[in-house]
Amino acid sequence: MARRDNFICQDCGLDCDALRWAIRDLRWGFRSPLTNGFLRAAGIPLDRRRFWEAHHQIPLSEGGLNTLENGVTLCWRCHKKRHATRKAPA
Repeated sequence: MARRDNFICQDCGLDCDALRWAIRDLRWGFRSPLTNGFLRAAGIPLDRRRFWEAHHQIPLSEGGLNTLENGVTLCWRCHKKRHATRKAPA
């Protein structure tokens, strides 16, 4: 699914793969003060290993299928938002 979506968050458009490589470069010591400062100011965790997550558009608990068609690639922030805004079952 992430490959299908080119590792781009389908909500905010963040290029999660490019971000992963930028963080990897920082970990390996290819530090740019501008990049490092930008990432920290944006609140992006430098210790995170994966920046994209798979999300079921129709939850499995509501009869959704575990298929590519029911899935969407989201960054970790948008995935958290989607679950936070879901209404609790009555």
